[in-house]
Amino acid sequence: MAKPVDFNMSEIEETNGNGQSVDVREIAKCIERLKTLNTSDVMLDSKNIDEEMDIVDDFRSESSIRYECRNVSKMKEFLENLSDPVMVQNLPWRILLLLRPSMASDPTNKYLGIFLQCNGEDMSDSWSIHANAELRLINYMSPEKTITKKITHWFFNKENDWGFRYFIMWKDLLDPSKGFIKDDTIIAECKFAADAPIGVE
Repeated sequence: MAKPVDFNMSEIEETNGNGQSVDVREIAKCIERLKTLNTSDVMLDSKNIDEEMDIVDDFRSESSIRYECRNVSKMKEFLENLSDPVMVQNLPWRILLLLRPSMASDPTNKYLGIFLQCNGEDMSDSWSIHANAELRLINYMSPEKTITKKITHWFFNKENDWGFRYFIMWKDLLDPSKGFIKDDTIIAECKFAADAPIGVE
């Protein structure tokens, strides 16, 4: 609970700024009334302001996601690894990582797939949204060797993620000398911009 407003009567002079006489008794009465107020009663509610700002942010048209994926060496094939959501155009967006086997004849050849996912939990067919994105796999050792690939796509319920199935070979990803993994952790990033959605209130 906030402390009451406090005043020191000894600091009050009997003249105003123009040197005119002031009724100290009237000032005292005003001060006593002010003492009954809490500072919280005269302050803006910062929590409500923050909540309103969050709502505005949810409708922004562009943003970025940074996903630090840990325990990469224990990743299972086709098991979705999702970042925390970021709201853009009032829809949730995530980075999706997938370990995939190669379609080639060699079954030991695996790849990491990196995708941008939109509104992944909504199975309705009423919505769609167009976006452009840049997907990155960060290189710890040499930033100039960071892998960057671009996409453009209409997202909807049957194609709610888009990206690259074979973003990097699994053996290269797990090789520390390549610079993409550190302490069994990789960093994927996505910078994207989305148009206004269709079929979303």
